[in-house]
Amino acid sequence: MTKYILKDKFSYSISLTFVWGILQFIFHKNDLIFLMPATLIMIFILSLVSYYKTDNYIQKILIENESINIQYQKNFFEGKPKIFSSNTNSVKSYKFTSKSILDSSHSISIKFIDENNLHNKITFRTNNDEYFIDKIYQLKKQKVDNTK
Repeated sequence: MTKYILKDKFSYSISLTFVWGILQFIFHKNDLIFLMPATLIMIFILSLVSYYKTDNYIQKILIENESINIQYQKNFFEGKPKIFSSNTNSVKSYKFTSKSILDSSHSISIKFIDENNLHNKITFRTNNDEYFIDKIYQLKKQKVDNTK
């Protein structure tokens, strides 16, 4: 899982800097003295920002009668996994986002009402295509069953 998290965290900043560097080289060919340090600084800053951005990576989802339990880990911390638990009746909506050119993972966002009756949102990420599609089906089916 660590390789996947590293790829997910740093691929965007490196690819964005690479494209920016090529465009700068094409349009400002005589500015190579500025281009190299600026590119390195840009990679450093974007990597630092993406490293400290907190993401929740799915390890396991368990959908039972009236509850959803999602075991996940935050960033690189492989210690004790965290568990998100919610009653399916408190879930208001799901949002599924697929992989794209700039994003190497799928995401599942869940809007729900917590114990204090406050609206809340949590987003989980995964890179397993089959797992993601299977969970979309299960979560949508659970939502439809609860509305009946």
